[in-house]
Amino acid sequence: MEDDMSKLKGRKRFYVFLAPALILLLILIPISINRAVGGPTTGTLNVRTENDFVANPDIFAIPGEDLVAVFLESLDCLTLTSDTGTKGSDVIPYRYTAKTEQTFCWQDRDKTATHYMALVDDLGTEVVKVTANGDCVTKEIEPGDYDMYLYHGNDTGKSVTVFIVPVDGRSIISTAPEETLESVSTIVDTDKCAGCDLSGANFFDADLREVDLSGAILDDAILSDANLADANLSGASLKNADLSKANLEGADLSGADLTGAILINAKLKNANLDGANLENADLAGTKLADAVPGALVSPNVASSLVSASGIFDETPGVIECNSPGAIGAGNGEDLEVTAACTVPAGTYHYRNVNIYNGGSLTFEDAVIDFWAYNILIENDSTLIAGTSATPIGTAGGKLTIHLYGDDQGNGGSGVACKTDVRCGVPEAIWDSAGASKEALPGGVSDYFYHYHPLPADTGDPNAYFGYKTLAVSYGGTLNLYGKKGA
Repeated sequence: MEDDMSKLKGRKRFYVFLAPALILLLILIPISINRAVGGPTTGTLNVRTENDFVANPDIFAIPGEDLVAVFLESLDCLTLTSDTGTKGSDVIPYRYTAKTEQTFCWQDRDKTATHYMALVDDLGTEVVKVTANGDCVTKEIEPGDYDMYLYHGNDTGKSVTVFIVPVDGRSIISTAPEETLESVSTIVDTDKCAGCDLSGANFFDADLREVDLSGAILDDAILSDANLADANLSGASLKNADLSKANLEGADLSGADLTGAILINAKLKNANLDGANLENADLAGTKLADAVPGALVSPNVASSLVSASGIFDETPGVIECNSPGAIGAGNGEDLEVTAACTVPAGTYHYRNVNIYNGGSLTFEDAVIDFWAYNILIENDSTLIAGTSATPIGTAGGKLTIHLYGDDQGNGGSGVACKTDVRCGVPEAIWDSAGASKEALPGGVSDYFYHYHPLPADTGDPNAYFGYKTLAVSYGGTLNLYGKKGA
């Protein structure tokens, strides 16, 4: 599908760059511009993090429409993970679709900071450079592709996070005709992105120590393995966020909404949870006793806590969908589907999901977030999302399947079938060991070798599909049809 296209209008904009330890905020009056690779055209910002640019080097950030987060490490950092540049620097590609006058300013509460930013065109020419706490710089940016280089500047020091965030409400006086020139300003500040909308952002393994995200919206964000030690998340919305194995030691989570959040093995020592809402959160392996008390915990979660240790019971309940109809929202139980079951709009939390004995799980064309440790489709059973004629998104739906859980390391246990130890494979075929071709599902004639666990998953010899997986076993069917972005 083609991305929606819209023409650049002659309006004024203002960009703010904040750094948390760097926060780079692009602040501007909303406009419509030509799309490079995608993103919203309805005024809603598209959130991109450095992880996204590493995963897909072909994407561009769009001034005015994309909120960008960069994890900028110092020159003495030990390792680089998901990095767009070398030690001490990061590179974010930008695409300007019209001639733009832009004023860059960088404010940093650390008056000794030497961070700086340079915008370089596709010929390698430096178009503009701005330093922390230096003078503002105004330049006319011609249409084209640019690289924004961000430099830590300090030989030593902790990594910093740079947010590039469009914000409404300011403009710069320009002598150029408004119909040919955009007036844009950029201010850089440090350690603060209060109130930012970071919904769905991918902050996996990010260094966010001491960052101020008070009042920020982080619903559905991926913060697994992130370092949020001493961060200010007071009043933040973290509904359905993945915080598994996150370091939240000393973090201020007072008044935060963690409804349905995944906090498996999160570190909460000395965290302030006063007034935080942890209803329906998954707290497996998390020691609430190490945190400052005062959180609101739903009764079913509270009843699952083991004495004063605050350790969640690792043995989940089981919900069976054994008659046609819609499933419930779940609260971290296993789900067994043996009938024609449906998933309407909403957010769902399960662990192991097994579809077997002719069962089917059909996702409706709606906005759905489905959390699961594993989903295993067994013999004669089906998972369906959309059809070729009516893919997901036809009626405005968006399906997100979150596969989550701990890294079990060597000796881990994969997800096991419910049909039997052969996962519904006929015994004669299972035992054939490739001696001759067999008639397999789908009209295929081929050799069959019975399943074995993955090399490191030696915890259960009868669990063959690993973990954090969407797996299709012998005779299973997976039908996924969706419009782009759905």
